[in-house]
Amino acid sequence: MRVRFVTLSLTTLALSASIAPAVTSAAPAAGDASSLSYFVGTWSCKTTKDPNPKMMGQVSTLTMTATKTWLKVKVPGGTVYVTRDVKLNKDAAVYLGDDGGYGLQRGPGWTGNTLTFTDIVNAGGDPLGVQTITKQSATAFHNTYAAKTPKGTIVSEMECTKKS
Repeated sequence: MRVRFVTLSLTTLALSASIAPAVTSAAPAAGDASSLSYFVGTWSCKTTKDPNPKMMGQVSTLTMTATKTWLKVKVPGGTVYVTRDVKLNKDAAVYLGDDGGYGLQRGPGWTGNTLTFTDIVNAGGDPLGVQTITKQSATAFHNTYAAKTPKGTIVSEMECTKKS
């Protein structure tokens, strides 16, 4: 998974709070993480392709827990929260970096054994890409992230196996 960055502004939060009472909207959509239960557990993920040669062969541990509404994925350098927006019938993923970074993705949900997420925004204007997660078995999945840049497409891939 590519790391995305942003800094939250207290001014923005204060401004949002001050105008919120003037905005009328329907109740927020409830999230549903039940379709993501496959991922709950601890996974060992090995980088098999990356534009940075130093990343090749690197092994990361991903710890995934779930509530009724969110799948929480602890990744090196941050946390990803994933849910199913029941009103839009789409999955949404939010990355929050330990350093203030962020990213937002959305996808249609499972299509067979594949989940696809498309970047909506990445901190600092990082290029937008597509993440494809393919379930290979009950204990293995393949992750590919591809983003087009002015210098060409960058691709990162990982093979993940369940440890527990």
